[in-house]
Amino acid sequence: MIRVGHRFMTGQICGTTGDYEFDGYVDMSSTPLLTEEQRRLTFQAGSPFPTASDLNKRAYFKFVGWV
Repeated sequence: MIRVGHRFMTGQICGTTGDYEFDGYVDMSSTPLLTEEQRRLTFQAGSPFPTASDLNKRAYFKFVGWV
């Protein structure tokens, strides 16, 4: 079962519909900075986690709660 704080990466399939928050880039860089709207997203179960930013950078997302 998913718990708050579980981390997922670009390309993984979302298993639980809920709110997720950007948790860093896979390449460990800190840019580009994201807007608040880009940082916190709602994902649907069955959809892949996307890239982040206009540069299509692979990213981590952490689960922050159910919708």
